[in-house]
Order: sequence, then C-alpha cells, then structure tokens
Amino acid sequence: MTCFNAGSTIADSIQSVINQSFSDWQLVIIDNCSTDETVSVISGFKDERVRLTALDRNIGRTLALNRGLSLCHGEYVAILDADDICRQDRLAIQVSELDSDPNLTCIGSWYKNMASNGQIISEQCPPSKHSEIVRQMAYDNPISHSTVMYRSEQTKKIGGYPIAFNYAQDFGLWLEIAKVGKFEIIPEFLCSIRKTSSTLSQNADMRIDLLSDGYRLYKQAQLLPGLKIYDRLRGVKTIGSYGLFYAWRLLLAGRILSALRIALLNIWAAPWAAIYLIRNRIFPNSN
Repeated sequence: MTCFNAGSTIADSIQSVINQSFSDWQLVIIDNCSTDETVSVISGFKDERVRLTALDRNIGRTLALNRGLSLCHGEYVAILDADDICRQDRLAIQVSELDSDPNLTCIGSWYKNMASNGQIISEQCPPSKHSEIVRQMAYDNPISHSTVMYRSEQTKKIGGYPIAFNYAQDFGLWLEIAKVGKFEIIPEFLCSIRKTSSTLSQNADMRIDLLSDGYRLYKQAQLLPGLKIYDRLRGVKTIGSYGLFYAWRLLLAGRILSALRIALLNIWAAPWAAIYLIRNRIFPNSN
C-alpha cells in the first residue's frame, strides 16, 4: 500500500486487511511524505503485521510502489490503495487460486466503484480468462490495481513497475507480465474502489502524465500476442483518442508545438474522441 495525504480513508483500508480471514500476511505501507494526519492514523494501529515506511520526500507513485515491492518478502504480493477496501475473504481466495495453478502470475477480481461516502455507484465485471484479458488490454485496461495479487519473484525479475510511467505504471506492469506469465480475474466482487475528486486518477496535475502514459502504453499493447484484427482496430481507436486528449492538454499547458504534432498524427480519431466525450458527459459513471 502506498499513500499520500490519505488520512480520511486509510483507516478503513487498513482495517479491511486486518479483518482478513487469511491471517499470514504483512502489510507494507509506503507513505509518500504526507502532510496531513496519514502517518498518525497508521501509527494508531498496533498490529505488528502493519509495517510503515515514512519517506522524507515525495518520490512519486511509481518509485514508491517499487520501494514497497522491494520490502515484500512473501511469495505473493497483494495490492490495495489507501482509499479502497477489500472483502474479508479476498486474500484467502487469491492465495488459494495462485497455489492451485503455478502458471498463474497475476490475478485480479471483479470490483465495485464506491463514492466517498461508501455508497456503491457501479459494478465492474471484466473478463476472467487469460486470452480475453489480454485481448481487452489492446484497447482498455481490464485489471484494477487494487484487486491484484501477483507472484513476487516473477514481478521483481521483470523489474517491477516501469519507471517510465508516472501514472499508468500498473498497466505498464501488466504489459510486461503478459510477456512471461498468465492472468486471471476472479468473477467475484473482492474489492471496492473509492472514486472521489481527490483521488490520483482525477488530480488535474496528473492529467498530462495520465494521457501521455496511456498514449504510449496502448501503442505497446498493439504488440500483445493473441490479438485479433478487431482488437487491434479498437486499440488504434483508443490510441487516436488518447492522442487527441493528450494534444489538448499540452495545448492548455502552453506546449503548442508538441500539441500540434500529436494532434496532426491523430486527427483522424476526432469522431471517436467526440463520442467518448458525449457519452461520459451524459453518462459519467457508465465506464
């Protein structure tokens, strides 16, 4: 678990780990130099399995995740963000699944999206089988980071989270895992993901990085094995849409030449980008 100024939510996240029916775990928490009460909230938990590393400067999410990974010594690593919660049997189910199939490298689950007050606002049911997961990765990331458990040794061997990406480091990791291992998504709602205006994915300062990461990663995803022509075509549309949104953000940031270059490369995707904007303005929780 990595955190930054998560004082209002992290207690629920930690408690959902402490409540697990599977008890042989250690919770490694990397605090990325929070300026609120996050550290004091964590310190209030007296369970010796909760291990806090408080950084004296913010090193960014990707490096913090890799720092946490380096401190994990178990066979498996499960992820939970500091504003999410997991079901009481989450760890037990995922450990059992990995134990039963040595070919599995990374498993996730279905999940629920919840508002800041804990109210469920939507349910996400991505595909379960490896081949279907990889095909969807060509145009959309089906694996929610807070739902995953992966094999520690294999993940460390491929370098952990790729440091070239500031925002979508999880998707970058999935693309690397796809080269060496097998995925599965358990068709049960094992986690609930909190959606608030303060979450990293909605932080205005991260939007350029978000779009840049997506633009580059979906280009990489075109090289995934087992893709069908239809998957690649959907991937091309995703790349084009990301390119236009990226160009718009660059323009707003005053980076005019870069914005024009990216826009000209992806102007053909304008109809799909417009459809995306219309759908998400009318149905903001449809995805």
